[in-house]
Amino acid sequence: MPFHLRAAASGPRRGESVEAWAREARYGAMEAVRREVGATMAAVGHTADDQAETVLLWLCRGGGIDALSGMRPVSGTIVRPLLDVSRDQTQAFCRALGRRPRRDPANDDARFLRAALRGRVIPELERRLGRNVREAIVRAAELLREDADLLAAMAEQATDGLVRTPAPGEVRILARGLNELPGPLASRIVRRALWGIGAQPDSAAIGTVVDLAAGRRGRSVALADGLRAARTSEYVRVFRPSPGARARGDRPTDGEALHGDQARR
Repeated sequence: MPFHLRAAASGPRRGESVEAWAREARYGAMEAVRREVGATMAAVGHTADDQAETVLLWLCRGGGIDALSGMRPVSGTIVRPLLDVSRDQTQAFCRALGRRPRRDPANDDARFLRAALRGRVIPELERRLGRNVREAIVRAAELLREDADLLAAMAEQATDGLVRTPAPGEVRILARGLNELPGPLASRIVRRALWGIGAQPDSAAIGTVVDLAAGRRGRSVALADGLRAARTSEYVRVFRPSPGARARGDRPTDGEALHGDQARR
């Protein structure tokens, strides 16, 4: 099989997680190669062990149901054919073929959280409980994924009547309709709406938009990535202000904040 080598053209920024930077660099290179060769999908080698570690990582970070449902077998142009296979099974398969896998020493470096979970936390849990906790964690993720898929389908159905995109880079969400929905559905609708204009909203930004819908009219809040959210008579309008708008003398309205947590206070 042909082998494609790519060298990272950048490095992690100051204070940035090396793991997060490396992941973005790898996936960026993989996507570039996929396009170059005209492939429909790209396969990665995540195993059930990786799935268990991912779920535990998100649990430690306070992730919601979507994060705790773990990695999906198919996600966009990425497929994970080994997600039901354990790491021990893949290593045994290599030994049966007389192959020696190449090891990344960072996988054993306990300074990285994933490596610490893999080498210390999970083995200790298994020692204390006397059973394979990886399988239990993966099974829990599969059950959560079913719930997450149901909520996503309900949010998609509700989005059609609540969300308007009058212009590129702008979205309007019907405030009254959003207020009438349970919080989990409202949050998903806001996330989908912001994705539609190219934003990558975090929980703070989503919470800010939901709060605006329930609040008084006329409030305006600055979000991350240069976006702004404003409560009009009917909608919460999220948009990217034109360059220089603040320079023309615009002042932040009452309630404006740079972060969603500030806005909610």
